[in-house]
Amino acid sequence: MLATINPTLADFAPAALNTKIKALDNAVKEKKQLEKTGEFVPMPSQPLPNTATDLPIGIALGGLLVVLGGIAFVPTMKTVRRMENQA
Repeated sequence: MLATINPTLADFAPAALNTKIKALDNAVKEKKQLEKTGEFVPMPSQPLPNTATDLPIGIALGGLLVVLGGIAFVPTMKTVRRMENQA
């Protein structure tokens, strides 16, 4: 029920816990109906838990750092080679 990657104090607020318990209760009821009828039971009006993460932003920032590192590497190598040739 509280299996999130990085739970915060907001996840333990009474309203958040109530929402999760209600969603779990509805899922159990629908599971029982599925076992009884053997057919899929749609749940159109049930709220989904907030599972959003900042993983895409982290991936984008990591990619940006790699690109900036690559861009900075070229002038650095040119400077190092120039200094080696002067020595």
